Amino acid sequence: MSLESDDYGYDILTFDKEGKEVYLEVKTTKVNRTDFSFIITRNELEHAKIFGDRYSIVIVFDVLNKPRMWYMGNPFIEEPSKIKITPTQYRVDVCTNK
Repeated sequence: MSLESDDYGYDILTFDKEGKEVYLEVKTTKVNRTDFSFIITRNELEHAKIFGDRYSIVIVFDVLNKPRMWYMGNPFIEEPSKIKITPTQYRVDVCTNK
């Protein structure tokens, strides 16, 4: 899906054993550690909340040497969340026609 558009909020559409849609967002990292960070867009976060347990983040560790995958699930539906989300970018809209 990500080859078509970023608007979907996920990279891969697949199906589970019962034929239900599963939405995968793939994140890669060069590190081979259990502590890491990744960027998630507002669109990805919104879709994670919409799709709930049918949404999973897939982390590909050590992508340059010996890649291995971890299906993280959807960390944005558990309360309290096991992850920390820190805003790192803000959009600034400016209108100079006033």
